[in-house]
Amino acid sequence: MDLRAPCCTVIIIAIIAVIWITAAENADRPCMARSTVNGSVCVCTAAYCDTITRTVPLSGSYVSYISSEAGLRFHKTIGKLYRHEKDETSETTIEVDVTTKYQSIEGFGGAVTDAAGINWQNLTDPRLKRHLIQSYCSDQGLQYNMLRVPIGGSDFSTRGYAYNDLPEHDVKLANFTLEHEDYEYKIPMIEACMEVATAPIEIIAATWSPPIWMKTNDEFSGNSRLHKKYMQTYADYHYKFLEKYAEAGIPVWGLSITNEPLHSSINYIPANINSLGWNMDDMRDYIMENLGPTLRNNNSMFKDVKIITGDDLRFTIILYWNMLILVYPETLQYLDGVAVHYYMNAYTPPTILSQAMENYPGKFVISTEISAGAMPTDTVKVNLGAWDRAELYAGDIIEPFYRPTAGHRPPLTCRRIEH
Repeated sequence: MDLRAPCCTVIIIAIIAVIWITAAENADRPCMARSTVNGSVCVCTAAYCDTITRTVPLSGSYVSYISSEAGLRFHKTIGKLYRHEKDETSETTIEVDVTTKYQSIEGFGGAVTDAAGINWQNLTDPRLKRHLIQSYCSDQGLQYNMLRVPIGGSDFSTRGYAYNDLPEHDVKLANFTLEHEDYEYKIPMIEACMEVATAPIEIIAATWSPPIWMKTNDEFSGNSRLHKKYMQTYADYHYKFLEKYAEAGIPVWGLSITNEPLHSSINYIPANINSLGWNMDDMRDYIMENLGPTLRNNNSMFKDVKIITGDDLRFTIILYWNMLILVYPETLQYLDGVAVHYYMNAYTPPTILSQAMENYPGKFVISTEISAGAMPTDTVKVNLGAWDRAELYAGDIIEPFYRPTAGHRPPLTCRRIEH
């Protein structure tokens, strides 16, 4: 089944099944549906919000959650499993070999950007704010356990900014402080998720751009590199960020070198997007001489923070993982994994992920970004009820688990975040 095809009308969110024999369970609050020009959406108010709780399948049974273009939203059904029998009345039989394992999954989640925090804080009724957080992070909702947070400003900010913007050329970062957006939007939203989550929330942090005085173009966006004299300052910049968030009670699980380094390296970047370019030689030096030793030294409080390279389009895994390690194998001692984004996936098969990681057991791939409606060709940025966008997200989630042939074992450890 190709979930990108227009004919696809049902997304199976989770299913463990061999033969479908369904019995509806109605313990959760159902969707309060509202029709739009594209289809139906669920409405959440201060007085009422739909819920979906996880039901653990009993032995010999399965639980499925189905959303459909026709209007189902996380519709829960329970059925029995039959082994090695085929129901002739069913169009599809799914056989599950529970003895064979492929990827391990660290979790699923979303991005706590300035935009997310601003919209959340603009919900003036505390009950509605709580409903939104519970829908994403609690056991009454999606149970997100991973969150991605920008270090400074991003393309989901109202302004370009970094920390320690002033004074310029302050290599000691004596004026390093978090910004208004951290204290008012990002940290409160992360804290709210941590409060309702039933499992630890793992935070991945990524810099879009450091202070412009560290960069070759003196701008937040556009083609740029890090001045080599500020390599250690950039590593210290990340260390201080980890300290500030730890002081706020938010431990960081993983740290990306820079968000989408290729864009700013090829003299093309959309306007108003913080960015920083890297070539392979400079990245090697930064990993080996600055960031790696800074985080892993004996006096560091952040020895266990994962160091993540890439954080760019899927095809760049070849550049920022395979080529980097091939030319500079010593970087593998510090690198824990590589991150990829959704955009332009139509031109890159998902098998590139498993092929890239074949010789690196214990290292991981994580999908850190997808934004429907973000492309320049998307004239409608927010499109309520658009089923094709639901299919886009579902396809991006499912594709990393793709197995091309019965004899091929995808060797990657797949860890992902939904943006």
